[in-house]
Amino acid sequence: MTDANSVIRSVNQAEEIHDGLKVRGEIRSHNGPAAPGASGSRPPTDISMLDLAVHIEELLQSWSRLVHEESSDDLPADNPTAQALFMRQRAIWIAGAAWAPDMLDELDDATRKGTGMLGMLPPRTYMPEPCGICHAVQWIYHERPPVVRCQAGHESELQEHLQGREAETVTHAEAAWVLGITRRGVGMAVKRGRLTTGADGRVTLESVRVRLAKASMCP
Repeated sequence: MTDANSVIRSVNQAEEIHDGLKVRGEIRSHNGPAAPGASGSRPPTDISMLDLAVHIEELLQSWSRLVHEESSDDLPADNPTAQALFMRQRAIWIAGAAWAPDMLDELDDATRKGTGMLGMLPPRTYMPEPCGICHAVQWIYHERPPVVRCQAGHESELQEHLQGREAETVTHAEAAWVLGITRRGVGMAVKRGRLTTGADGRVTLESVRVRLAKASMCP
């Protein structure tokens, strides 16, 4: 049986990647093609971004429609935000469906392609502090959940490296680095209430810890 947290994770990531592709592709497309004879014509990846965004929309639409048909729940509005919310709210039900693994495979495949197009964080990020056991160089591996691993193979949970910090907030860039997402992804998470900010506009460490704790429940 598929895990409900895996359903929520896949839907969340597909929605976030869709939004990023749509914004990036539309901004570039609005610039229009270069004038005849001008250098630096608009790159073809702009259209690819919009095409992939449309593909993710179609995936969310088709899978939410299947949930509607099999569960008899009201069909959500015909937009990715409403469809993603509809599916998150029914994650437990979806996890028990025989076709759930196929749904996750399709969403995750589109998410991986979108991640590459948007130039998001690499599979690992250098950690400025050495391993606490052997003092070797270590990196954050942006897996599910995120893990810190040194050259010698010693592992630790990323949350351990957030404990005991005097600051109660971190910059958007620092939050992105810890969570393994882009700064835009942090901004979207704040907008949707998945991360919170302090009076200084920076991201609260507590909300980062909560986000990491939720990620640790995903396989």
